[in-house]
Amino acid sequence: MVFTRTGALIVVVLGIAIGAIGLITAVVFQNAANSMSIWERFTSPSEYDFNMEMVGIGWVVAIVGGIMFIIGLVLLLVSVQSSQGKSNAQAGMMSPAPAADGMGGFCQYCGRPVSPDAVWCPGCGRSLKKQP
Repeated sequence: MVFTRTGALIVVVLGIAIGAIGLITAVVFQNAANSMSIWERFTSPSEYDFNMEMVGIGWVVAIVGGIMFIIGLVLLLVSVQSSQGKSNAQAGMMSPAPAADGMGGFCQYCGRPVSPDAVWCPGCGRSLKKQP
């Protein structure tokens, strides 16, 4: 499945937003729990427990946002590399065959430079020998 740069950027931005929401939630409810006096914690433990549960939920949401951010960055990197590979392959189609002076040439499949004595492309691994 090919993932576009736009899709990867959307995942990155959503990861940042979700992570920020999780962190804000954790901080707000932690402050609410900390601001309760010992007496309030004793007389209304359910409110204190609720605040502490929300802190945990906030951290889980922040971690999920961080994971989404990392996945988005990986997808962005993959989409950039795949688009460069396509442009290299297009450039390889327009480039000449290996030069007569022994300088080498380009792989006809992925467009990477290859040495004149190469049997396999170091980029895509395909055979560089001419088919009979």
